[in-house]
Amino acid sequence: MGPSGDLEDSNSERNLKYRELRRREQEMQEFLRTYEQTKGAETRAVGAAQAEVVRTLEGVSRSLAHLRHLPS
Repeated sequence: MGPSGDLEDSNSERNLKYRELRRREQEMQEFLRTYEQTKGAETRAVGAAQAEVVRTLEGVSRSLAHLRHLPS
């Protein structure tokens, strides 16, 4: 392959690297743009899951207390 082919390969490789960097940059920008909203939604979901765990544990605790008072 001659110098022209090497130049085309180099330009093609640069072009691919540029497109990849551009894609990554866009992904980072999207992440930063939506971070607070996503964080808020995830925080609410974690809070709801924690509340459900507490309700379940309270129910188990009540059931165990009830079982302890049953005649054997």
